[in-house]
Amino acid sequence: MARPRGLRGDRLYFLHIPRTGGVQLRSWLEGMFRQDEIYGPDRWDELDTPADASAIPQARFVRGHFGASLNSVFPGQRSTITVLRDPVARVRSYYDFLRQAYPDDPQIRGITSFSEFIRSPTRLVADNQTEQLSVEARPADLPALIDVDEQARFMAAEWRARKPKEHLERAKARLDAMDWFATTERLGEAVDSLAVRLGWPVPAEFSRLNASTPMEPVHIEDADRQLLEERMPTDRALYAYATTELERRLEHAEPSADWSPPVRSRTVTRPISFSCADPFWGDGWWEPEPHPDGATRWTGPARESWAGFPIRLPPGTRVDVAIPFAVSPDDIAKVELRVNGEVLERSTCEHDGPNMVRSGYLTRSAEPEWTRLELRVPNVHARAPGQVTDRLIGVAVRSFAFTPPS
Repeated sequence: MARPRGLRGDRLYFLHIPRTGGVQLRSWLEGMFRQDEIYGPDRWDELDTPADASAIPQARFVRGHFGASLNSVFPGQRSTITVLRDPVARVRSYYDFLRQAYPDDPQIRGITSFSEFIRSPTRLVADNQTEQLSVEARPADLPALIDVDEQARFMAAEWRARKPKEHLERAKARLDAMDWFATTERLGEAVDSLAVRLGWPVPAEFSRLNASTPMEPVHIEDADRQLLEERMPTDRALYAYATTELERRLEHAEPSADWSPPVRSRTVTRPISFSCADPFWGDGWWEPEPHPDGATRWTGPARESWAGFPIRLPPGTRVDVAIPFAVSPDDIAKVELRVNGEVLERSTCEHDGPNMVRSGYLTRSAEPEWTRLELRVPNVHARAPGQVTDRLIGVAVRSFAFTPPS
């Protein structure tokens, strides 16, 4: 089974700071783990009792808005990564997000402009990114973290307990100790170095999901920018430090090379199948989604997707891709299958229980020492008609099967 490599304690924590463009990164990382290896909640206040956090130490992947406190409340061996963003752009993103998704939120209700928003008593115009990296809770503080109001009071008290300069130094030290970090503005290129580190294929396309469409022109007035910079001096300093350090890390990063599975391949001599409930190497896939008939993974956001397997296929092998869903069901029969660049022949599309199965035969020898199964869908769509989103999807795949000639 495909697994990321090089993780401390074989565990990973994505410290996701809100509105930094981390949703795509989270989706990509989730595809590296089984669903039962991922800790479900992604915020402290999603927990009903402290006991609900007991599964965190065993989880192979934790992702969410837990801040530095996750590693202090539950110490242990795990790799930690994060993404930072220009503080002014982050506040603007928060404003657009609230207006679109939560127009009745007390912080946005009645607000008619960005200029008015940043001059209102919102808690979002503050050194929040530094706070997330600096403030550490103790195990005894867990009950306060899982209550929304108590958490706000706790974080405010912990912030006041130190001078901003001390918080900045703590945040910088925590950033230095991380296995990887990026800025939103350079996430597309920084993710290459993370893929190399984890032994995963470098993604060909890395768009930002959950990106709010601005409700006003993106231009920020000079007076508004000046006010924001004055109210977030520590975040500005942290972001400047992160930008410089990221540049240094990228200059010394291991270059990406032609990828192949980091395990020995074997020739297929009997039928073999791979479930989308398990991680597999590849690109052009969204994270697994549970389903009573078996987990699925949607292709997207591009029309091309591929999955890599440490197997060699002899000529005459039949390839079956189980596809239970598509935004446009007519697209399933039009999915083009290739193995290592060779179009499969004698293709069919037939019902098999809850799935449509797109099949074809490999009629000539595949030269590489491993199998790259490529899918090309005729179209990608938003999940809901008329929805404005970067989360474009093609077809949902449940499994891959390979049957050698008898």
